[in-house]
Amino acid sequence: MIDPKEIDTVEECGTIDGKKIKLIKTIGGLHLAVNEADEKSPIAAYASHPAIVKYQLAKRYGARFHEAIAKNEGDLKTEAISFEKNLPQALKNSGYDIFCLKKGVEASFVVTADNIEVIKSEVNDIKIEDITIKNSDKYKEFIQNEGKEALIKSLKEYISGE
Repeated sequence: MIDPKEIDTVEECGTIDGKKIKLIKTIGGLHLAVNEADEKSPIAAYASHPAIVKYQLAKRYGARFHEAIAKNEGDLKTEAISFEKNLPQALKNSGYDIFCLKKGVEASFVVTADNIEVIKSEVNDIKIEDITIKNSDKYKEFIQNEGKEALIKSLKEYISGE
């Protein structure tokens, strides 16, 4: 249960089977997709970024999920591209994932552990800038378990357009 004082914003995210899904952002930065029609399990997805939440909804619900249309046509949609395929099985089993968050020509790479952001880096042309480590323990676990190679492979794939 989330205390209303911890909620930063609430907006429409889309629909699942015609039922509205709301995207709640907490003051701490966690994003939750809430399906109020499902009393048993109202949290349909959660992550550190709304694009990752929408990616999870699309992956979990397929064609049953329809993303809400942006209010402004000028708003660019952030797309989450998963590079999970590059992770060794041990890291996948530990809850890690790698995403590229792409908005227009801007991109950043995010490593998550159990849907919470661990590492974030901005990608500009062919170089990586502004690497932020959010959890040093999870960062060390990721790097020690072949995570660095998986991240580099993902960046190279993104840059080369493969």
